[in-house]
Amino acid sequence: MIFNFQKLQWASLGVENAHYPYWSSLGDYVYYFEMPDNFSSEKEWNANRLRLTDRKANKLCSFHGLNLTGVYGWWSGPAPDGSPLVLSDASRRDIYAIDVDLP
Repeated sequence: MIFNFQKLQWASLGVENAHYPYWSSLGDYVYYFEMPDNFSSEKEWNANRLRLTDRKANKLCSFHGLNLTGVYGWWSGPAPDGSPLVLSDASRRDIYAIDVDLP
């Protein structure tokens, strides 16, 4: 939803499953992450942007296959240049073998 201060009314942006929305630096787009409600790893997770003038959304990139993580749930947000960022846990794949010599 977006509020029009001139008309003093709310309007729907027509987007479902929009998470972590943020404005573009010029205020002409809303960026958001589209994730399935059931957080299934079989569904595709996308970074999208919605142009406010015509409410047209387009997919920027997919995060399918990433092991998303965060402290209180998955985290995503904008980089300083406006590109999408996500926090991905790769720690399970970083360790191939450990040799330990215990006394």
